[in-house]
Amino acid sequence: MSPEERTELMNKLELLNDLDGQKIVRPEVIIKSQEIIVARLLDGCALGKVPSGTPEEHGVRMNFMSRSTVRFAVGASLLLVALVAWMWPRPIGDSEGASASTYVRNDRLKTVIVFVHGINGNPKSTWTCQDHQSWPRMLIEDKAFSGADIYTLSYSSSSLMSIDDVVGNVHNRFIHDRVFSEHRDVVVVAHSLGGLIFERLLLHYREFASHVRAIYFFGTPQTGAQIAAIANAFGPSSLMKSMFPGEQNLELANLRDEWRNAKFDIKRYCAVERGTVGGIVVVPGLSGEWACDQVLAIPKNHIELVKPCSREDDSYVALQNMLTELHFDPSPAGASSPAKD
Repeated sequence: MSPEERTELMNKLELLNDLDGQKIVRPEVIIKSQEIIVARLLDGCALGKVPSGTPEEHGVRMNFMSRSTVRFAVGASLLLVALVAWMWPRPIGDSEGASASTYVRNDRLKTVIVFVHGINGNPKSTWTCQDHQSWPRMLIEDKAFSGADIYTLSYSSSSLMSIDDVVGNVHNRFIHDRVFSEHRDVVVVAHSLGGLIFERLLLHYREFASHVRAIYFFGTPQTGAQIAAIANAFGPSSLMKSMFPGEQNLELANLRDEWRNAKFDIKRYCAVERGTVGGIVVVPGLSGEWACDQVLAIPKNHIELVKPCSREDDSYVALQNMLTELHFDPSPAGASSPAKD
């Protein structure tokens, strides 16, 4: 392995300390074993000698390994980068209030844009760029979105919660916050698992569906994601199981069938990731493109996909273009206007 290759790999492993500008909550056992094994394997390979050290010193058994084994270990380490980043993201900045559903703007307008985070996300960190720009709050300062209220949803990703459990909780929150009762038109921005949760919500509570004009799915695993099956091995979770890939996942298969049969008058826009987290594509393109009216490929990874740092970022422009196409009504909720197309 050349010095340049070794440097590149070690730089990738530095993502464990600071991925996408946000600190990661790191399971110490994983990090310690990875640092010991990978660093010593790389050192040994680069120097052409067997890694030194004793099991007592490092708590691991260090045997001579072939180059193919080294590559496997490095690959496994990069997979851990992706898993840690996806499963244990830490909120950016001050986390006070980060877990609460809230209106970022509530001027009693006819339209509301609802942001729905993914697994282990929250209404703050999911949408916040590394320079602390929050996507929902960016909309408040943009005249293009002046005709819409902004609402950020929060829900629990507890390992004991199923999608149906979360849907019941989300319904309870929407009723309390009058998201549907005080808005005629609802536009949804959903990240990852959030898209599946919102689909199930509309199938359970179909009176909501007539309000929803469009859903923009960002990296939603409509047919599942292989990384969910791997992540579940580290910490079993009902929500993680709901994203297992393949037809054997009856929960996802039934969701697709029910949605198809419901024939909702809701436009589906989809953004798919063309970047990796630790070398891993979290949600493959075909899974993120299911039943979409429009598909946009964005050169960002699964985490960066919903963290635009400026109005020129692809995700931000995509949402703006969608609202322009919908011709949404900027008037207050009490004013008269034509019915939904």
